[in-house]
Amino acid sequence: MAVIREITEDSIHHYSDQGLRIRKVGTDEEYDEAFDVLDSNYEYEETDEVIYVDDNCKIDNYIEAMKIMLGEE
Repeated sequence: MAVIREITEDSIHHYSDQGLRIRKVGTDEEYDEAFDVLDSNYEYEETDEVIYVDDNCKIDNYIEAMKIMLGEE
């Protein structure tokens, strides 16, 4: 399990590779995913809380959904 950190041309994207919520280190702030400006140094850790997925969702695999959202599939 890991927090993925992807750098794009205008932001840094953080998310869990296991579909878990992430927490900004040193805070109580939790997110499904986080987008930060390029010069930020925020770090994130996974929580044990699974990201809620609507029962009507047609995509069963969270990683597949993330790739679709990011335009990778």
